[in-house]
Amino acid sequence: MEKRNMLSVEDLTKTYGERMLFEGLTFGVQEGERVALVARNGSGKSTLLRAISGQEPADDGRVVFSSGVRHAHLRQDLELEAGATILDTLYIGDSPTVQAMRAYERALAEGHEGDDLQRAYDAMDAHEGWNFEARAREILGKLNLHDLQRPVGQLSGGEKRRVALAQVLLESPDFLILDEPTNHLDLDMIAWLEQRLASMGTTLLMVTHDRYFLENVCDRILELEDHTLHSYHGNFSYFLEKRAERRANAQA
Repeated sequence: MEKRNMLSVEDLTKTYGERMLFEGLTFGVQEGERVALVARNGSGKSTLLRAISGQEPADDGRVVFSSGVRHAHLRQDLELEAGATILDTLYIGDSPTVQAMRAYERALAEGHEGDDLQRAYDAMDAHEGWNFEARAREILGKLNLHDLQRPVGQLSGGEKRRVALAQVLLESPDFLILDEPTNHLDLDMIAWLEQRLASMGTTLLMVTHDRYFLENVCDRILELEDHTLHSYHGNFSYFLEKRAERRANAQA
């Protein structure tokens, strides 16, 4: 069975002032692929991820997700509400589970009965809303965050980063965009994250400097070099081998 194309990027261009970050980028990501974007520092990797997720406009081109595809983005520049608790932060968002919980709480608060309440109840069943907090505690525990009532403003930068990671994992999106997901994780946490991503089966597009993570998780590498992309269908070792061959052929 042919896999569907989850993401299409067409002729995407971005500049900062006089500086060209990328120009005319065109590529697609198929369902189930685990794609890493690699490039030198300052080449525009994070900017490209923000443009794809819709959080920063490109100068030209377009980004199209297939109909019905839900995506979530772990960014480097965190935007967490300082006054909220860790648990409150996980309830912020528009994932189907969070929407179902809000609708159910609203139905109870407004005294709805009959079909309205039943629809809210059914949505909680369908989206596993009843065990959301248990799943949140499990994920946060693996990330060494155990007090869900701690205010975000009291957390270190690394702890905030892990809360943001838990948030996107709990959304269980169809397409996950990760910018340096292993930052502020120890080796046990990284090993757990590898297993978690494998069990989720989510399509991935990521940027990471962690070569071991790249080797273990990704099955395709996109290299951004000289404002253009080169695609390699394989893990990081395969990419290194084929990139060396490409460069040698270019110099021959």
